[in-house]
Amino acid sequence: MNGKKIWVVQTGEPFSFDNSGRVMRGQLVADYFKARGAFVSVFTSRFFHQKRALRNATAQFNHEGIDFYLLDSCGYGSSISIKRIVDHFQLAINFIVTVLRFKISKPNFIFLGYPPVELAFVVSLYAKARRIPIILDVKDQWPIIFERGLGFLPRPIVRILITPFHWMAKFCLREASLVTTISCSFKDWVLGYSNRSDCERFLVLPLCAPRKNFSADQVSKTHLNSLVYFGSFTEVYDFSAFACAFKKVLKIYPDLRFVFGGTGPKLDQVLELFSEIPNSEYVGYLDQDGVAAHYSSAIASIAPFRALSDFRLAIPNKIGESINYRVPVLSALKGEVELLLQGGGGVAVFSDTPECWEKALHRAIKNRDALVANIERVIDRFDFEANMQHLNERMS
Repeated sequence: MNGKKIWVVQTGEPFSFDNSGRVMRGQLVADYFKARGAFVSVFTSRFFHQKRALRNATAQFNHEGIDFYLLDSCGYGSSISIKRIVDHFQLAINFIVTVLRFKISKPNFIFLGYPPVELAFVVSLYAKARRIPIILDVKDQWPIIFERGLGFLPRPIVRILITPFHWMAKFCLREASLVTTISCSFKDWVLGYSNRSDCERFLVLPLCAPRKNFSADQVSKTHLNSLVYFGSFTEVYDFSAFACAFKKVLKIYPDLRFVFGGTGPKLDQVLELFSEIPNSEYVGYLDQDGVAAHYSSAIASIAPFRALSDFRLAIPNKIGESINYRVPVLSALKGEVELLLQGGGGVAVFSDTPECWEKALHRAIKNRDALVANIERVIDRFDFEANMQHLNERMS
């Protein structure tokens, strides 16, 4: 990678300059290539998806050796809305405007996050015209997800509205030199949806931040006997069943704690939900060191996703992160997550009800050592360096 120019186009994620403490796929990939001598430019949105707010920074700046370009857009409140579509079209237009305005030289390849469909389509067109290889990083089933969100409209109207997005999506998926996905089920979906048959051009690429190791002294300063959650508070989560179960379990394990941190549009609702439950502590938005310190002494982490079909194919990043720290995960998600937890990643909650969460909590507390030992069966799937080495090999 020494001397190569690489563009990372990724919206909807926090980056190092946000000082939010935790980063995701875009920043991890950018840091990896920069450390190996590449000249990395990152294109992301000025609108900060996690906080639903605009980033206060110039259109172009360098941070820790990486050139960042912020693409302007109107922003949005709801994840599935007309305003989000408008936002994404603005990002697509402003990508081209930014490349021309700053006269950014042609890269050797582009690592392109998907979705948004509109931005991915324009970047793919640009790359095709200039013969630039693209690694398309697929993380969601857009536009399928948006189509489900329009279920209140008559089916024929939805079909007409969504058809252009299907065309753009399939163009991106077919034109990519290499497609990376977050799970085997996602890979199968992309192959079927795009009608591609060249499996060798696909790579399952779970990316979690490399695990940090802490001394015994550092670990002793964190909470013991805790259940933890660190991430976003959005409409895809529902903490109510877990909260009821946690309250009941406290009667048997009075020293048990629930430690949670993060931000998002539903944070106030979550804070209100746990305000009357003892031993619940909100610790704000932690950096990676803070998250790791809490993981190091946690009994288990929880992943209270709603039972949305969108997640059946996915393994959310926070689940991989927890396993990477050898912390068992509790979740009621079906599909890939359920198979992962049954295979050694934690406890699969049978159903998203207080009764099932209570049973899962008892099992996690009583069998914690055995669950941690079982994680060895699956932890290699989330080895960051090994996964990035696989990507390097496929690119060469």
